[in-house]
Amino acid sequence: MTPPARSRHVVTPRTLVFCERDGRRLFIEGGPTKWFAGRLNGLGGRVEPGEDVGASAAREVEEECGLRPLDLRLRAVVHGDIDPAADPQVLLFVFTATLPPGDVRASSEGRLVWLAPAEVADPATPLLPDVRPLLATIASQADGPALLTPR
Repeated sequence: MTPPARSRHVVTPRTLVFCERDGRRLFIEGGPTKWFAGRLNGLGGRVEPGEDVGASAAREVEEECGLRPLDLRLRAVVHGDIDPAADPQVLLFVFTATLPPGDVRASSEGRLVWLAPAEVADPATPLLPDVRPLLATIASQADGPALLTPR
């Protein structure tokens, strides 16, 4: 008997959400056990089996900050070696969303940080290296998702 053919691609689907409210963006600073410890990223995580990417994005935001996102919108899809802990590659679905009124609540995932646009642009702000270019690409695009290739 011939063994089944191996898939050409094996990816870990993940979501990343850049949440806004009142002109500021919400980031999470990776806790000590996270691969991005001490650096800032959008909210998100792995897509669970049987879950679509939109449901995953909404769930991850709610788990990480305590608020259900509004206006969740797919803005980009990135395929590549994004997360060094992923085996072997990540297929990242990038969303933007608005957060409703109310206090965000921290989780075990890391500390939540609101940043104004000038803070996001400041090179001294410890964002993950791909966050600024990704936000710039999202800001420059027309409606609809962008297809990006990681460097």
